[in-house]
Amino acid sequence: MTGAEALRAAIPRLKAAGIDSAPRDARLLLAHAMG
Repeated sequence: MTGAEALRAAIPRLKAAGIDSAPRDARLLLAHAMG
């Protein structure tokens, strides 16, 4: 899975969980996961 694919998968899940800033939070989570 590429980073872009991970972001595309994470954003709808974060939105469904009620996260208002899902795109930003998805990028932050991915950055933390990558180290």
